[in-house]
Amino acid sequence: MKPPYPPYFGNEIRTDGSKKGVEILFVIALIPTLFIGSNSLSYVFSLLLLPISVLVHVTSDVPRKWYGIPIWIGLAMAICIASSYWSFTPLVTLHLALRGTLPAFILILLIGSMPSHRAWTLFKRCLAVSIVASLIAVLLWDHAVHSIYDPLIAGSWRGLYNHKNEAGAVGAVATIIFTDAWLRRKSKLNFTIAIASIVFLWGTQSRTALLLTVIAYMALLFIRRWYAGGYGRAVVGFYSILGTSVIAMALSNAEIQYWLFNDPYNFTGRVGIWRTAISVWSERPWLGFGFRSIFGDDSPNLIGDAVTPFAAIAPHPHSSYLQTMIGTGLIGLFLMALGLVVLPVAKTISIGSTLNPEPVPLCFAIIVFSTLRSVFESPAFQFARPSWIFWSISVAILYAFLNQRRISQ
Repeated sequence: MKPPYPPYFGNEIRTDGSKKGVEILFVIALIPTLFIGSNSLSYVFSLLLLPISVLVHVTSDVPRKWYGIPIWIGLAMAICIASSYWSFTPLVTLHLALRGTLPAFILILLIGSMPSHRAWTLFKRCLAVSIVASLIAVLLWDHAVHSIYDPLIAGSWRGLYNHKNEAGAVGAVATIIFTDAWLRRKSKLNFTIAIASIVFLWGTQSRTALLLTVIAYMALLFIRRWYAGGYGRAVVGFYSILGTSVIAMALSNAEIQYWLFNDPYNFTGRVGIWRTAISVWSERPWLGFGFRSIFGDDSPNLIGDAVTPFAAIAPHPHSSYLQTMIGTGLIGLFLMALGLVVLPVAKTISIGSTLNPEPVPLCFAIIVFSTLRSVFESPAFQFARPSWIFWSISVAILYAFLNQRRISQ
């Protein structure tokens, strides 16, 4: 008797014709993120894809647990939507919450409907095409480079994306993935895409993305060494010493000191925003004011007296943790941190060293990048923007891998 599903595990997985529809849907769901810089169009895509994605997921025979949805991420998304009940602007908050959760939710459903390695392969291919398309756009399209009307970031590349920071996140993730691909399997194609990714990342002039790319790649090397066994503590010690040395040298630089402590449009300005955000959050600490009801694109800004002038015009608090805390309180922050950071990292580290866990190490590197970037930016639940979608995809593929491994054993 034929088993209800093939042994979806590692490189032994083969995709038959019945899975092609899921793969096509997955690629279509990625189009708004990688090729269309419009939140409105991505929302329309999500509404159109939601019913068919649910149907495909429910009828799929791929092994899964909790219906293929990481339960804590599902609860974090649910509280974002539920926060419209206690928001000052319920309909606006509900609309923003749906826009912030549906694109990622659909991709999580589709990843749970196919072998994990297939989802990873499709994601890499779409990302490579997007990098090449963005470089072509920089050469041929004025909109792909920030203009003089954005004086603080004029000349920075944004490619197909809304802002150079989002473009920087795309370039960072692509650099990590394709540099690793070339180092592990040298080919002209891998080398070309890796160089294209590095060039695009550099052109965005996103200092945060550049720094976090190095840290995330170190995390990738660490987890691979961890799985190999025997040198875990030595690697941790080496990276700790290296990281401390880099930070010490950076802080001794006069230009960096100015950027950290005296520039209102960079880190100092962010500190002012954070102080404002915390003072507002303290009024409703447990459930918050509703998803994006204080800071947020297309939402009313309820701050009367900002701590700094920069905070008064900021569309978001430049920190996913603070934004989640303001919108959904400590409860929402707990669910977000557990679902997107704590459990994925713990599950990654707990994988046995005797198992070939690809693509888990690369997913781990992206999770580390997103976790640290969330201190300075607001990628979590950020509509269909790349940094949020990449974070969701990495966690979903990690969970899909573990679920399929558990059932196949």
